[in-house]
Amino acid sequence: MALGIADYLPIGLLTTVAHLGGTVPLPIAFACLIGYTAVTGGIALLAGRKRDLT
Repeated sequence: MALGIADYLPIGLLTTVAHLGGTVPLPIAFACLIGYTAVTGGIALLAGRKRDLT
């Protein structure tokens, strides 16, 4: 179970948001998902600026 953090990984958070039996409180699940999205988007922007994507 990934050292007890499996519920906070994206798939565990999606399960909670979809009310499929997750154990993470709903506001925390949404906040973590927004955080994951922001971090992933930021990394994509940084990677894209270093390369010529045209």
